[in-house]
Amino acid sequence: MRRALRRPLHLATLIATLGLIAFVGGFLRSWLFDSAPPRARHVKRARSETHTQVIWSRTTKTIYNSGSQPTEDPWDVAERERFARIVQDPSQHSFHSDGLLEVNEAASHPIYHLINRAENTWDEKLSRASKTLQEAVIQYKRRYGRAPPLGFDDWWYYVQEHNVQLPDEYDQIFFDIEPFWGMNPQDLQKTQQEWENKPNTWTLSKDTDEAISVVADTLPEDLMQREEMSEGARQLIELLAPVQEYIYPFRAVFSTSQSPTLLSDYELWKGALDAAAAGATVSISKAPQPKLHGWISACDPLSPAWTDGIDYNQPPLTHRKSVKSFIHDHRASMDPCEHPELFRLHGQFVSAYSVNDKGSGSTSYGPIPHPHLIPQFSYSPTLIHHDIMSAIPFDRIEALDDDPAAQDEKTDDRLYWRGDNSEMWHDEGISNPVRSENILCHFRYVRSVHGEMVEFLAPTKSNETRTGAPMRAKKSRYAPALLDVAFVDKPVECDDDTCKFLEEIFEFRKSPNAKTAGRYKYVLDVDDYGRSAQFRKLMNSHSLVFKSTIYPEWWLDRIQPWVHYVPVQVDYSDLFDSLLFFHGALDEPESGNDRLAKKIAEAGREWTKKFWRKEDVTAYMFRLLLEYARVMNPARDSMSFEYDEEET
Repeated sequence: MRRALRRPLHLATLIATLGLIAFVGGFLRSWLFDSAPPRARHVKRARSETHTQVIWSRTTKTIYNSGSQPTEDPWDVAERERFARIVQDPSQHSFHSDGLLEVNEAASHPIYHLINRAENTWDEKLSRASKTLQEAVIQYKRRYGRAPPLGFDDWWYYVQEHNVQLPDEYDQIFFDIEPFWGMNPQDLQKTQQEWENKPNTWTLSKDTDEAISVVADTLPEDLMQREEMSEGARQLIELLAPVQEYIYPFRAVFSTSQSPTLLSDYELWKGALDAAAAGATVSISKAPQPKLHGWISACDPLSPAWTDGIDYNQPPLTHRKSVKSFIHDHRASMDPCEHPELFRLHGQFVSAYSVNDKGSGSTSYGPIPHPHLIPQFSYSPTLIHHDIMSAIPFDRIEALDDDPAAQDEKTDDRLYWRGDNSEMWHDEGISNPVRSENILCHFRYVRSVHGEMVEFLAPTKSNETRTGAPMRAKKSRYAPALLDVAFVDKPVECDDDTCKFLEEIFEFRKSPNAKTAGRYKYVLDVDDYGRSAQFRKLMNSHSLVFKSTIYPEWWLDRIQPWVHYVPVQVDYSDLFDSLLFFHGALDEPESGNDRLAKKIAEAGREWTKKFWRKEDVTAYMFRLLLEYARVMNPARDSMSFEYDEEET
């Protein structure tokens, strides 16, 4: 046994922000408005069709393989029963499995419920964290139905030595690696070797007694491009240097794209999971043919993306929600199979529209799924991609400002956002009827459906006050008083004509300095090409962070929405409601919950200092590569760590 470790040792989006900017008003010419766990997405859809059993664990889902299911924890039973009572109680808000809370006007303001529920969940998660290696092994087996990988003890000693918090909460790694347990490791190695020739990738390798290094790449010859695209490799090698001798041999391909590239085929993905649960493997030669249905090829045929249909010829926000809703499970709310409107709302999907089956004349938007599961690491997978999530930090793990303006010292109580239109490439296709509707629909929706009014739940000072029906107010008054959002500098990612068009319809301002941005009590974080690179910095700012995203990140299992930040739906339908809850109504500023805003803002800042250090990123990648090295090895069945009390 190795025991050395026991010794002391890109920025906002266009599509995701159009609706927000439209709230402010005055950004468009008047003529524009003349015309009217295996993965969190999929856990519940597995149902009885697979060998995967679902058990509610706090507000997330814990997965067990059918081959070695342990006795259910009493707390899990109690939590599931409590969850069922909440959902079924007609006097309460409804918590749906798609991640949304549906508002009941007879109950108190839903944000009180969301905060209280989140605080209880977080406290319980902290109190249940394993404190010994033996407890961690038991918890691992309970969650995942198999023993942890070789090297788990060394990982545990690193975690203990560096005070890494919540050592059990790594379900994301399970979600990413588990499908590959249903494939033959020889097939995986062959696929991985072939994928090393994929353009714009680099390959990281570790032999038995050698340091981790880049052994191959397909990066451009231009030195500046190579420097930029290989930055992730340099960061990762630096992060893993303290633990590389404890990682078993592996060879892994990393994509340099900030967006995911491996769309899953649902039948292929599900077949691999079924095989993994049964302790078997599927033959790569018998893989199902890729479906020509675009994005929804990754979705369960019983999911809303299939059963409700998606009309790509309609602007995405023409269907107004009849009932107010808020996010209670951020991961589940990111699933476009459960929330098909995301396929028409977010630039991740909008920018990849294509006709796949021209021969039959049918139109399916999105790429063709890959015919095989590819073991490739990427930065920002969505819930319908099978890229393995890497924790490489584009925003770097550097010292944060220890003295930004405290919440009480901030002078501007509006919600602040600045960024560029970098989420997707814009070209002459903007004049295409379907494309232009999807780009401009947010404005037309806000203007033509909502008119000059905005609808929101009135803030309340007491959790005993009935929510009541949504209020309506003039947008022209509320938006400028509550929001300060704009694009910066000039349009990017567009051809000349389109850039000129964007300048005509949007307001572009100078980039602010840190001091200016630091005076706002509330800040918004949105996706870039992939995940946001600003989140860590914003969380450290003493401001209350509102976050809208479709990308689950490496830290998501170890953070709690409504305790550390405020989750916001991609369509911003809950933004005014959440902001006013903390800010207070314009006519009744005392109706706001400034104390709760400060509490969450400070909890978020504290979380950043405890859960997002270099050591935390190292711990994540250390554990991920132990899992990856095992699943890729032909001898993987013998690469498990078994706890031996006499040796510890």
